[in-house]
Amino acid sequence: MAAGQPVHPKGSAALKELFDAKGALAGWAVAVKTADDSAGGKGWYWYEILGTTAQSRVVADGNGVPLCFGCHATGKDFVLIGYPLK
Repeated sequence: MAAGQPVHPKGSAALKELFDAKGALAGWAVAVKTADDSAGGKGWYWYEILGTTAQSRVVADGNGVPLCFGCHATGKDFVLIGYPLK
């Protein structure tokens, strides 16, 4: 999925690995477009977990999570990831 697209199709997805200051894996963030219309971020499923163990803290899990779409609203159709990936 390219960040420059004005609208992304339903089913578009992005997965981001999160790293701490020392470069160790610290969690993951996922976005999946679940509807044709982004509906102000509510047409996207958001998931983010901080940590890599069974006790890790889930900070987002669901469609229309304000924590996620609040930041992603500045992207094209809620996508901030640049393309091609570097």
